[in-house]
Amino acid sequence: LMVIDHSRRITQANRKLRAKLKDQDVTGRYCYEVSHGLNHPCRPPCVCPLSKVWETGRPVGVIHTHNVVQNGHSTAKYVEVTVWPIFDATGKITQVVELARDITESKEQENRILESNRYLLALNAIGSVVSQTLNLDTILNAALDKVLELMEAEVGYVLLLDENSQSLSCLAHRGLSECFVRQISGLALGEGIGGKVAEQGEAFVME
Repeated sequence: LMVIDHSRRITQANRKLRAKLKDQDVTGRYCYEVSHGLNHPCRPPCVCPLSKVWETGRPVGVIHTHNVVQNGHSTAKYVEVTVWPIFDATGKITQVVELARDITESKEQENRILESNRYLLALNAIGSVVSQTLNLDTILNAALDKVLELMEAEVGYVLLLDENSQSLSCLAHRGLSECFVRQISGLALGEGIGGKVAEQGEAFVME
């Protein structure tokens, strides 16, 4: 928690912030220097709520996304920032109070729930198609369309394993050239990405 004046300098800070900064004296330092390690005020796409509070005189809340690099890996950190105005006896804003709270864990949990919901929606839609027809082409094409819609993807295909020949055939596809479809049809079990997934029975992700 910080109390900040019109020049964006900190006039007071709570013990939690001082402990985080290893008891450094933050009084007189700029808020963006302490919060973000910057030598200038926040710029788009990062939204600074202080300006809005000075303009409107009303509390403002935003969620900042910070990219933190640890051991060479970049991870997203979500910080909820809420700012309230402090008025003097004449109704003029003299300072603002900023409360920052790390909500990364709850945000990640929220994202996991949304991801699970998307998978469940896809499975439900595919189940609905299967219950309406026994035509394999119709089922695979309708299922592929629904999965691409829910995953917000433009390209996809379905490979079906022939257990007798142990090879894969492309029975439904979107966004692919016919040349590529011919190349992936006839893949042997264990060959290529599709063949490895069919062989191991596990999802595979590649950048």
